[in-house]
Amino acid sequence: MITKRIKFNDRYGKWAVVTGASDGIGRAIAVELASQKLNLVLVARRIDLLKQLSLELSKIFSTETVILEADLSTDKGISHLKTSTVHLDIGLYVAAAGFGTSGRFLKADIKNEMSMLD
Repeated sequence: MITKRIKFNDRYGKWAVVTGASDGIGRAIAVELASQKLNLVLVARRIDLLKQLSLELSKIFSTETVILEADLSTDKGISHLKTSTVHLDIGLYVAAAGFGTSGRFLKADIKNEMSMLD
């Protein structure tokens, strides 16, 4: 059976949001989505790395990008993301932002744990 591969743009539209795009899995997903010709909203706390990635994706894939410096563990960061993207038709959201802790859970700093959950 032959199946037709659906283009990302046909499935998700023109725009995707990738959080945690400055490094690791988020960055890798951003590169893959750009190769599929999606325009990207790149979100992370490290604006310098987002700017570098934006230039790279634009040069290699001719992808349009919006870069947002935001800490999504805060209400302010989430609000910034919402207000900065309300005008875009976003069809895909990749939640790759985050951090982890290690050690004994019962001895963990509760503020860090709550921030991670947020």
